[in-house]
Amino acid sequence: MLDELARHFGVLSEPARLRILHVLGGRERCVTDILGQAGLSQANASRHLGLMYRAGMLARRRDGAQVFYRVSDSLCLDVCRVIGAQVDGTAVDTGAGDHGVRLTNYRVFQRPADEAGADPTPPVNEKEEASG
Repeated sequence: MLDELARHFGVLSEPARLRILHVLGGRERCVTDILGQAGLSQANASRHLGLMYRAGMLARRRDGAQVFYRVSDSLCLDVCRVIGAQVDGTAVDTGAGDHGVRLTNYRVFQRPADEAGADPTPPVNEKEEASG
């Protein structure tokens, strides 16, 4: 079980894949929508979507020329919820009662940089951002 969990987190360790999860959220989306909203090229998105599909994280269906993806894994759905909360600046109910995690103090997700040459690696937290 731990080996399988480690493989899952290994797949999720790529920021582009987290952007894909954020775009998908709990919805089904066509590849064109994923490309535009995640800021990925066709080739890059296809590579990441294929890997996530083979890992069992995503399900896909074809409708004519279009391919649609949705999150099919419960751990990834939880990750989608956490990413969405990060972006929205809301708290996530972790089920830990008064010890729940409020994610507004940390930034683990950031949209691709608009400026050429900008560092695409997001800061780990706001203190690092302020000092960098």
